[in-house]
Amino acid sequence: MRLEGPVALIAPRYPGLEDENRQLKQLLAERSLEVDFFKGALQKIATRRQADSGTGETASTTKCGQ
Repeated sequence: MRLEGPVALIAPRYPGLEDENRQLKQLLAERSLEVDFFKGALQKIATRRQADSGTGETASTTKCGQ
């Protein structure tokens, strides 16, 4: 058996495993993009809230019991 390349295969290949691995990597990449999007959106909301809280205006709601 002649092996080519710097790394020899250690484990036998299973049918469909490479396709499943590819699909899982794609799903992970999509979820990572979604997480990045929502992190950015939350960061923008937090920035707006900080900017809005310094206006000195009265809050539109009050705490219960006061």
